Amino acid sequence: MKKQSFRVVLKQVLMAAGIAAVVTLALPASSKANTYNNSVDSVGTSVKKAEIQYLGTYDNSVWFNINFANPNANKFEIIIKNDENEVLYQGKFSDKNFSKKVKILKEQDEMKPTFILRSQDNETEQRFVINSATRLIEEVVVTKL
Repeated sequence: MKKQSFRVVLKQVLMAAGIAAVVTLALPASSKANTYNNSVDSVGTSVKKAEIQYLGTYDNSVWFNINFANPNANKFEIIIKNDENEVLYQGKFSDKNFSKKVKILKEQDEMKPTFILRSQDNETEQRFVINSATRLIEEVVVTKL
């Protein structure tokens, strides 16, 4: 019973943190530039959208799925760092529809992995910081004898 409650709470916390990180960091930005004659031109960004999805925990590990739409098959790099900014994983890819499952060993109750997706020419970069905290909830049931 304790393990199930622990996993449910951990899953909810990580899912909420992941969604918040994706919404905050992955929204494309646009800038407006005023020209000399006061007309306004819109300049869009060419940032591609990536998605980091929390899959769950298993055997003292946390699983994530990385999805990245890369229609031009440009080269890009994925770097995963831990709380102390140490590189846990680094790889270069050029898939059009990239999808990869990643397992991170859970060394402590609170972890804050950072996922970095960077284009080969370092023009664009997306960072996802996942906040997780583990809380133990004990359920007590009292029955009348």
